Amino acid sequence: MQVFLVDNGSLRIESWENLVRVAAAVGQESQRSVQAASLLHSDQIRGSDVPEGIAAPQLLEVAFLRALQSGERQFLILPFFIGPSRAITVSLWKIVARLQEQFGWFEVRVARFLGCPLAEEPLDMGLAGLMVGLVKAVSPSSNASVILVDHGSPIRAVTDVRNRIALELSQLLGSSVMAASMERRDGSAYDFNEPLLATALSGMTEAPNRTIVVAMLFLSPGRHAGVDGDVATICREAAEGNGGLRIIRTALPGMDERIVPMLSRRLSAALRSL
Repeated sequence: MQVFLVDNGSLRIESWENLVRVAAAVGQESQRSVQAASLLHSDQIRGSDVPEGIAAPQLLEVAFLRALQSGERQFLILPFFIGPSRAITVSLWKIVARLQEQFGWFEVRVARFLGCPLAEEPLDMGLAGLMVGLVKAVSPSSNASVILVDHGSPIRAVTDVRNRIALELSQLLGSSVMAASMERRDGSAYDFNEPLLATALSGMTEAPNRTIVVAMLFLSPGRHAGVDGDVATICREAAEGNGGLRIIRTALPGMDERIVPMLSRRLSAALRSL
């Protein structure tokens, strides 16, 4: 059975590097081969941008094709996603359907999403527990206001996962945590993404100690969560418009070493289900 650690993909080499690094670490911990693959975009990264020692970016459909041509017929997808994105629940199966027309039936299983706890996984060993460590790393005191931000999704189920993690983070921190979206689609049908991060920050100008921690619910750096990405821009503009307001962003959970055992547990659980 071939195992793929799968993300949505990015044009930024930093995102692909992180996916490759995490796939290798999960493979080492699980003592089996785990390949990195993206659903979209990563194949557009220039080869000259790929550092020595890093596997060339590959799309999942191409990786499937190569494996099928070599005779493999069983696959396990380990989603590098917080919640049930359409990239996995819809796009993945369109790829599978296309290839099954060419190669006949083959088996594809999908492990649990990172934001969806396993039955045996304590609260502090899930994403909320990981985020607690990231928040405390940038703000050891408990006085800062905390906003948990993700990209924003057109899928309510994805936002529901984010909101649940915010509640769990609040429990573990012992203080209120606001959930917010970086962006959203227009129309009342997507109001469940509110508040936007920019709106939330503008409404916290009277924070008691004028310090706000933006807890980054993103897995890899890119144009949204990178050093000079969209979230960084939103935070900078909010601070510039409110003298004395201090906004601190956490590191990304997908770049923390504790993400590896979380993925390994999901891999093991999926293999046991077979």
